[in-house]
Order: sequence, then structure tokens, then C-alpha cells
Amino acid sequence: MLDKPEASITLGLELEKTFLRGIQLTYNKGKPHFSKLFEIIEELDNVNPLYIYEEHPDLQKSLQRDLVITALDTPEVLLRHLEIKLKKEKDIEQVLAFQAEPLLPYSSDQAVLDYLKIGHSEEGSLLTVLAARKDYIQKHLKYCSKLRIEPEVITAIPAALYNFAITCVSSPNPYCIIHLGTQQSTAVLIQGSKLMAAQSILGGVQTLKDALIEEDGSINLAGSNGNLLGTNQPVPTYQAWESLRLEIKRVVFSLTKQARGQEVKELLITGSAALIPNLGTSLASDLKMQQIFPQPEIFPQLSVEKMQEFAAPLGIALAGLPLLKDKINFRRQEFSYPHPWKRLTKSLYAYAGLCIALASALYIFTQSYLAYHLDNARQDYIELLQVMNEPYANFESSYEKSNSLLNDSDSQTKGILELSAKDLLERVHYVEKNLQGKPDIFPLLPIIPKVSDVLAWLGSQDVLRGKCKGEELPLPPIQIESFHYALVKRPEQHKRQEKYQVKVEMEFTSSIPKQAREFHDALIEPNSFVDPKGEVKWNSSHGRYRTSFYLKDKTLYPSSS
Repeated sequence: MLDKPEASITLGLELEKTFLRGIQLTYNKGKPHFSKLFEIIEELDNVNPLYIYEEHPDLQKSLQRDLVITALDTPEVLLRHLEIKLKKEKDIEQVLAFQAEPLLPYSSDQAVLDYLKIGHSEEGSLLTVLAARKDYIQKHLKYCSKLRIEPEVITAIPAALYNFAITCVSSPNPYCIIHLGTQQSTAVLIQGSKLMAAQSILGGVQTLKDALIEEDGSINLAGSNGNLLGTNQPVPTYQAWESLRLEIKRVVFSLTKQARGQEVKELLITGSAALIPNLGTSLASDLKMQQIFPQPEIFPQLSVEKMQEFAAPLGIALAGLPLLKDKINFRRQEFSYPHPWKRLTKSLYAYAGLCIALASALYIFTQSYLAYHLDNARQDYIELLQVMNEPYANFESSYEKSNSLLNDSDSQTKGILELSAKDLLERVHYVEKNLQGKPDIFPLLPIIPKVSDVLAWLGSQDVLRGKCKGEELPLPPIQIESFHYALVKRPEQHKRQEKYQVKVEMEFTSSIPKQAREFHDALIEPNSFVDPKGEVKWNSSHGRYRTSFYLKDKTLYPSSS
């Protein structure tokens, strides 16, 4: 599969002998955003790279961190149209070199090929194939190395202008792009948002500069009156412009013939032409075309003139963003980028650090969760021993004694906080085994107060005999009209968890309410007969009182023995 690196931050560089233009783009929320602009106007062949990066430290940082992309000049790239009877990307990549070889003036082994899809046929795909000779790629890499630039992607100027056009120009009609460079210019035909053709143009801004220097030693392209293209220009300037104009006209006429079923009537001017007043208007008039411009809202931080001037680096930077589907990259095969993970090192370290932090957090949470449940298990274990009426120390001694007999070794009693989950499980199994080994005891003999005992206790109450608190003279005794003693609950074979419960119901009379109240207080005060957990009911009507209460149960049951 073709290597098409992508990143959220890219740096596109346009390199010529006399200048370096760079654009840093970022990708956010599905759209490209302008970040930084770099421009170095120097004779790059003669300047020390250290001087460049000392003057532009931000550029050096971007070269180290961003996805760096450069581009081959148009004369170093061939464009050809090809129809392949295949539709899958993987299949096309496998046969591309073989199918395109008849279209190339050299062997496909001597070139690196890439393609853009421009349409579909009934049986396959229509492609625009871009081919670059390997010696041109090698030369380009050496030139970049001299400037201490290591591009991860190498595209082509025609492909970069195509990227710029489909991103920044909204015209539905076919149009030509004239990109004016320093020594070499480029013409590109765009139709249906597809790259249809491209051709280099001999000459560029340097031709006009040389003519102006020959006239008056000045390189002010606008001239004194701002009208470079007027008929009042001196002869050398006029001849230089006329030669460049005719070459542009010839190339554009050749490209328009390749438009499919439509007439080309629109023209987009980019590159250094944006620096020359009236040049775009003059070219459009001469070619009988309407001049179009990029949309300013795509990169609002840049003026339209700046977008035209930096169209090539903008298109080069776009070649590394996820925005575009079709991309060109000649840095493959033996020219593959040698450090594919270099740019991602910091991200990988950050990812690894986050993974370690997440793993640590999960480990701490898991340990805390297990410790919480272990504490709950210890609490349940203590409550189990309390239900069994077994002190912790006594149970541990019996357990350790039986365990030491099994293991034939001495063991030391552990505190409750020293018991692990395994220790608790072993002790619960020991309790279960002991319970299973005990006989099935049924509490047939209740230990509850007898009727005689209850009557004796009632008879001992001073209030029933007529003695009340705060009264010096004795009062008439309380008359018990009825006394009912009943066993209301008891354990049975099918209700082994039931306990003995005795209910006493009394009816008595008293002419003094205070005396009745004191008897009620005697029932609810702590004593050895009335069960404080049971309900004490009390009713009164015209000196007749009814009460009921439950007696304490002191029976020993198997579960608590």
C-alpha cells in the first residue's frame, strides 16, 4: 500500500534558489487552519543553514516537530492519463507501474509513480499518473539535506497547486492556474475538481528582475509609476515581458485543448505574480479569460494576495492533512522516510505515560475496593461469632489447635486485622464443618417464668398492695379480676428458628388512677420478668384496666449454645 503519512500539524515548504517559503497548517474540527508563515529571501545555495535557523528559530522547531513536506518542480514530474480496468486501490497500486510504463519515456524501474483518481469508467478507473525519475528525487533530497531539511513527504508543484485549488477555489467551471516562480513557472488545468494537466513554463520573475537591473540597476518590480506592463516600459523590460507573455499564452492554449467537452474561460494567478501590479489583469485580458480568486474565508488570517503568493506552500502543507483523500507522495521505495516514528515520539511517550497512570489508578482503586470488601468480610465474621456466642479469642484458640494438629506444627493466634480473605474462608469452612458435626438439638425444655413465679412477683409489688409513692396512708389494694397466662409461640419441627414466647393478660380494678399508673410504670421498668422487647398494651375504662405483656425467655437454643 502507498505510504501517505498524515498529521494534524504540517509544514509545507516551497524551495527555490533565491527564496524559501513555508506555511504551517493545523487540522481541527475537519478544517485546515493557518498557523505560521515563513519567508526567507536569500541565495539558498550560498547561505549557511545555521544563519537561517538562528534568524528563524520557529522554523527550526517546526522542522523538528511537524510533518515536513516539500515538492519537486514541475519539469521534474510527468503527468499522464491512464485507464485501468480495476477499481480497488490495492489492485491499482500493484499494476500501476506495469500499466503506466508505455506512457513514460523511461523505464518504470527508474521512476517513482503515484496517481490521482479523476473518474470511473464502466470497467475500471480513470487516473492522472504522476511520475518522477529517481535521480530527480535523489537530487531533491541532497538539496534539502544541504539546508538541513528532512522531508517526510515529497509531493509535486502541480499536485500542490491542485490541493490549493480544490480547497480554496469554489468555481465549478474548468480553469487554468498560472503559478509564476523565480526561474520556472507552472500552468495547471483543473476541471471538475480534478487535476487534468500541467506543464512547465520557461521563465519567471527573475527574467523581469534581470531586465530591470539591466535598465537602471533597480529590482523594484512595480517601477516608479506602478505600471510594469504598460507600453511606456523601456525596451529590455518590454522584451522580457513579451517573451514571458507569449510563452504563457502558448502553454495555456495547449492546456485548454485538453479540457474535456468544456471551454476554459477562467484564470487563477498565483506565486510571485501576486507581487506585480496589473500582471494578473493583463494576462487574463490577453488570454480572454476571467480572473478568479481564492476564497478569503478559508484562511481568514491571510489576505487574498498573500494566499495567491503562498499558494504553492499552502498546497504542499495540505498534502499532509487528513482533509484530502487523493495525495501524492514520491518518498517511497528506497527513498522512504528513514525515521517514521520520530515525529510521533512525544505523542507515544505521552500515550505510554497516560497508560501507566491509568493502570496505576486502576490498581489503586482495585486494592482499595478489595480492602473495603475484606473489612466487610471481617465484620461479618465477628458478627457470626457473636451469634454463635463464641468469643473471638476462644474460637481462634480452638481453630489454631485443630489446625496445628493437622499440620503438625505450632501456629500463633492472629488478630482480626491480620486475617486475609483466605484465612476467613478457611475459618468459615471450619465453623460449617463443626456445625454439621453437631447433633440436631431441639429445645424441648423452655426456660421461662412459671405461672406461680409471675403471681409471686406480682404479689410482691407494693402498688398492688395499696402502697403508692408520696402517700402516707395505705390505699385500697388493686383487685385482680382475671389473669391469663398463654404460650403463644414455640419451636416446632418445621419452625426450628421460632422461640418460646409467653403472653400474660390481666384485668383489674382500681378507684385511684394514680395507683394504676404506678402499676403500669412497674411493668415497663427493667425487671426480671417482663420482656422489654415485647409490646406492653394498656386500656382503661371507668376504673377497670386491661393490660398485656410478654415474659422474658431464657431458653438456650442450639444456634447460640
